[in-house]
Amino acid sequence: MASTLGRVRGWLTLGVAVFAAVMSGCGSSSAGSKSVANAPIRVALDWVPNTNHSGLYVAQAKGWFKEAGLDVTILPNSSVGPDALVAQGKADLGYSFVPSLLGSRAGGLKIRAVAAVLAHNLDAAVVLANSPYRRPRDLASATTYLGFGAPAEVPVMQELIRRDGGVPGKLTSRAVNTSAYQDLYHGKGDFSQLFLGWEPFEAASRTPPVKIRVFPVRPALGAEGDWPSVILIASESAITTRPEPLRRALAVLDRGYHLSAAQPDESARIMESADHALSRQPKLVLRSSRYLAKQLLDADGAWGQMRPGQFVGLAKLLVRTRALRDRSGAPVTTVRVTDLFTNALLAKTK
Repeated sequence: MASTLGRVRGWLTLGVAVFAAVMSGCGSSSAGSKSVANAPIRVALDWVPNTNHSGLYVAQAKGWFKEAGLDVTILPNSSVGPDALVAQGKADLGYSFVPSLLGSRAGGLKIRAVAAVLAHNLDAAVVLANSPYRRPRDLASATTYLGFGAPAEVPVMQELIRRDGGVPGKLTSRAVNTSAYQDLYHGKGDFSQLFLGWEPFEAASRTPPVKIRVFPVRPALGAEGDWPSVILIASESAITTRPEPLRRALAVLDRGYHLSAAQPDESARIMESADHALSRQPKLVLRSSRYLAKQLLDADGAWGQMRPGQFVGLAKLLVRTRALRDRSGAPVTTVRVTDLFTNALLAKTK
């Protein structure tokens, strides 16, 4: 199964390309035609159902959306991607990622993060355990990075090397998408990037197990590298015109993710029931669910809350490395962090 991290790769580059098509369909949604008491909410997935989505599937299975007067439809992943679907008005909420959000905003898509699904960044560089790379700075001698085609990947990996005292060398980045891990495990590249909530457990579950070594981004970059690994996004238009159903949907998701944090075993069973692929690997789902249970809530026990500092570091890095491009393809020179997210639709914390 592909990682959460892998689902964003390629969407950053799609942001500019799909802008014209997205904007042409902005008025196509009929969601506002129904009463708020029976409000439709379409949630776009970033990939196949996974443990990241546990709060959504828990809430759906428990009937909590219906209790809140919401008619929720879960949209499967498509080639367009959640950012474009949400900007177009074809989805009300979408699972996305901070690097994708930055790329999409730079490309002209009017979307914002409305909740942090995970409180912290769980991205990491990954190498084979028998490789010569013992710490991030050793990757300075690496020549091939197996990635997913997103502009943020190489700048983040190079910053990881720098923070450990290394000087990044010339690196060939191969965009191999979901086959990145397969290629890495077969020695076709030096390193890749993974999501700590899934790939380490998936590698260990293989026959024979694949032994890997990971270098987490968050400890290396500190506060600047602590963007939430997974976010929920909404369009600026929906935030303005349909705040109440969005607020209710996020309140229900808050309830779902709190259950996932408190009862990961039950959450895992619900996810297995939701997807046939997950049902075939219950041990893997359970291990991932238990791991993520400790990553869903912040230090105050709140779900969804975001802080400006979680976006500033990555935004500055991508501006400095000229990785963000506007609709014309020109490098973006400034990013207004206040345009990237809002906590206004979340339940008030005590």
